[in-house]
Amino acid sequence: MMILNLFSKKKKALFFEEADWRHDEHQRNYCLRLPLKKTKITPQTKIYLYKQQGERYIFMSEGHEIVEGNEVVYFSQAPFSGKVRIK
Repeated sequence: MMILNLFSKKKKALFFEEADWRHDEHQRNYCLRLPLKKTKITPQTKIYLYKQQGERYIFMSEGHEIVEGNEVVYFSQAPFSGKVRIK
């Protein structure tokens, strides 16, 4: 018996470190740019930001990113390690 999962969405995780954040002198904050490569972003796509605390990832936000071309952009007061999950 074969079961088709017709409505499943592909999930992708992008990991980043504190060193990946760039300081923006003009806006006085930090900017993180993550390349999406072949991942397509549609209005139905959900993007979740997680902050790493120890060995766990803590949910930070949803919908506060900026998508520019094939990059996801985040702004923060301080750099941190974590991951972005695209669903």
